[in-house]
Amino acid sequence: MEETLQPQPDTGMGGKTIRYLEAWKLVKGVEFIQKGFFLLFKSEDSEKRLQEKLRICPFSGSREEEAAYIEKLEEELRENIIEQIHPEQAKWFNPTFIIPKP
Repeated sequence: MEETLQPQPDTGMGGKTIRYLEAWKLVKGVEFIQKGFFLLFKSEDSEKRLQEKLRICPFSGSREEEAAYIEKLEEELRENIIEQIHPEQAKWFNPTFIIPKP
C-alpha cells in the first residue's frame, strides 16, 4: 500500500520530519526541529580538524543495494523530501542505508 501525504503548510521541515511530527510533539522535540541546530566548537582548531577530515565515503553495499539506494534517493529528491546542497555546506554526512524488500 502506498502512503499518501496531505499537503502541509510550509513549516521549514522536510517531508520525513513532518511525517513524524506527532511523535516529535510527544517527546517535546518540535521546538528543536523547527529551530534547527548548529555546531559549537571549543576552539577554531576543532572546526579546522573537522574540515580536514570531512570526506565523502564510497557506498559500501552490493551493486543491488547501491541501485536501490540511488533509486530511493532520486525519488526523495523529486518529492522534495530531501534537498541537494553544495558540498561546502555539509558539516556532517549521514551514513544512510536501504535494505531492499525480498
